[in-house]
Amino acid sequence: MRFNFPDKSDFIGAWDYQREFDNGCRGTGTALFKNNVGNRLFYSENGKLILPNGQILNSSVQYEFLLNSRGIDIFFTTPKEALFQSINFELKDGTYTGQASHQCSKDVYSSQYTFFQDKSFETIHNVKGPKKNYISKTLFRKI
Repeated sequence: MRFNFPDKSDFIGAWDYQREFDNGCRGTGTALFKNNVGNRLFYSENGKLILPNGQILNSSVQYEFLLNSRGIDIFFTTPKEALFQSINFELKDGTYTGQASHQCSKDVYSSQYTFFQDKSFETIHNVKGPKKNYISKTLFRKI
């Protein structure tokens, strides 16, 4: 089986995630996609961020996903709805891939999204700028 954009049913439900940072941090938790109006999905993520020194912090984030014929638009939900990234996907050998970027003040998020045939997906965010400098890689698997 593989993802069939823009089929919301591929996303709806709970997902486990494992996240690694190139600075020694790592994260683990659960992401939840809930049905919303039209082709929109509400995304919420709750987990733990484990720092290199072993300290554990709670983490959470929320987005709104808009699925369309070319890919996905991801929006921040707070403080107001604003576009985070717009991803156009290409299908090659059963795998959907796409790139996107976002400028946050002087920091730039360059991202890659990959949706695999087994319905898992991966995000890689390469963040560069005066305030942030890291790469995060997250693998999501449906529960």
